[in-house]
Amino acid sequence: MHDLALERINRGQPLDSSRITFNLFGCPDHFAVVNVDAADIGAYFIRGSCGYGPSTSGPMRWQNISYRAHGQTGGGTTFVKLWGYNQGMEFLDSKLDGNVDAWLPCNWGGNCGTVGFQVAQCSRDWTIRNNELDEMIVGLSVQASATGFCDGSDARTVDDIVFDRNRYTDSSGYWLDGINIIALTDGGNSPSETSEDITITNNFLSTDSYGTCLYYGTGNSGGPNPGTITFAHNTCNGDLIRSGWSALYLDDTRTHKHQNWRIKNNIFSGNSAGDINVITEWAPPGWDSDHNVFNPGSTFIWNDGSAGDLSSWQNSPGGDTSSSQCAPLHNNPASGDLHLQAADSCAPDQGSMAEISEDIDGDLRPLGSGPDAGADEVSGGNTPPQVAIDAPGDGSSWEETSMIGFSATATDAEDGDLTAHLPWTSSIDGPIGTGGSPSATLSIGTHVATAL
Repeated sequence: MHDLALERINRGQPLDSSRITFNLFGCPDHFAVVNVDAADIGAYFIRGSCGYGPSTSGPMRWQNISYRAHGQTGGGTTFVKLWGYNQGMEFLDSKLDGNVDAWLPCNWGGNCGTVGFQVAQCSRDWTIRNNELDEMIVGLSVQASATGFCDGSDARTVDDIVFDRNRYTDSSGYWLDGINIIALTDGGNSPSETSEDITITNNFLSTDSYGTCLYYGTGNSGGPNPGTITFAHNTCNGDLIRSGWSALYLDDTRTHKHQNWRIKNNIFSGNSAGDINVITEWAPPGWDSDHNVFNPGSTFIWNDGSAGDLSSWQNSPGGDTSSSQCAPLHNNPASGDLHLQAADSCAPDQGSMAEISEDIDGDLRPLGSGPDAGADEVSGGNTPPQVAIDAPGDGSSWEETSMIGFSATATDAEDGDLTAHLPWTSSIDGPIGTGGSPSATLSIGTHVATAL
């Protein structure tokens, strides 16, 4: 299905189960929707249950969707919510606009504001990549369980969820208690009624009023919780307005919770002095946090203890021994442009994790001695080309009138392969050729050949 123009479907209607633009109850297999312009859409844009096994629905691809919400004043809208045995979901290259100025104000509580992506119970193998989310109260929600819906003997973990290279921006100021940009919530009575592996990488997450950048409140009451939460190379910028909360908040809501965490190479910026960078209400034994850049003046709480500074955090099991506190120079944080300025000295080369080899724009990492913290790998403005001379070797000699072959390559971080334009000079004869493999006859003497 492709090239659709949709307008005013369920505009101004409340968020309830009967109002759906794309009704996916039953969930088709091998289904794709591409190039859709959907304006002023209320209630649910995509909603459905894919059954409770043993068969699995999918794959599906939703790509290049332009979505603008218009819900009921004081109510809410949702771009997508799916549950049941679905697998292989892709949401790519789309722009989602909560459009709150048109249909709010709305304070925290109830079905309020717009939720972007809601991955619900029993869902697996979702890739949410390269999307723009504006004015959403929640960008990504992972709902691990719901009573009566794919639970009990039908249940399976929510697993393999990837949220990568997305741009979330909110400057509406409507949310009195703040926004949970990413929320991992709910959990049932057994280890099959929870979430497992969730990977959040290379995202710009920006708001002027948030409760958390990542809120964790899931787990289960029946046994050890499987899986790993990876939160790496994200840039989270905004002013915390919800008292007692933090940019990264691990809430102890279930008996058994994720014990394996990778918090690496992130930037947490924009907070006011005295705000909290990280709160953990328990002590995960598999906690691996390091090479992060934290907001100056903000504190940390480990295992529901007392707030302390970075030094205290580093001396606790919190780790972050190679992390720092400084204020990165973003291009335009007010508009959500969290690219690093070339002049920034806070985040460059501060990261690790070689397996994340590209940044939010698809640029290669690293461009310096190490990967930069955050989602952007800054080019440094104008780095010099890298030249490798293969021939002739040092100390080579030839008979008079011999034709001598030269060989080299030249690459540049900004301009790519420059080999064809590489100029060669001799210390005696001057210019001798251009490109990767010129040839020349040199005068008698000891020459120094330069390719630059």
